[in-house]
Amino acid sequence: MRKLAIFATAILITVSLSGCLATTGDSNEAKGTAIGTAGGALLGGIIANNTGGNTALGALIGGAVGGLIGNRIGAALDERERQELARLTARAARAKSNRTITTTVQPSPKKTAKATSSKSGASAPKPKPTELKVTPGEIYTKSDGQQCRNISQVAVKDGKTYQDSATMCKSGSDWTAAAV
Repeated sequence: MRKLAIFATAILITVSLSGCLATTGDSNEAKGTAIGTAGGALLGGIIANNTGGNTALGALIGGAVGGLIGNRIGAALDERERQELARLTARAARAKSNRTITTTVQPSPKKTAKATSSKSGASAPKPKPTELKVTPGEIYTKSDGQQCRNISQVAVKDGKTYQDSATMCKSGSDWTAAAV
């Protein structure tokens, strides 16, 4: 029954955000918000369920945090890049402090094909891979005793640098995005 509640909450949030997609167009920011919210709701609900917390509340908090992160970063990154950044951020939550984790995401085949074909026959510059970097800060303890850490996020895409941050807090045996 709880898994059904988690799934239903994630679907409800996603459907609600589909109105945002319809009104804001087909932008990466709108997609990032929708994907971040749905993913955050699902993950928040699952974590709350597994740690004995309120599943619906976990899904709502996770959805809110995921939507904010998806919106801020989604304006610059595509879906594959956002997924990789989320994976790196989760990995950084468990990593040693102040050690940067870096990876690159190759351009999608569609983007590469568009860049190499042109009407004049001359090939356009090949898209560069996107470089993602995450750096976990020191672990600190909040007044309620919960351990948290800030994680710096940097993406270098098409020669532009985008920066953001996330706060992760320990929940049971795992780290989750915190609403700050």
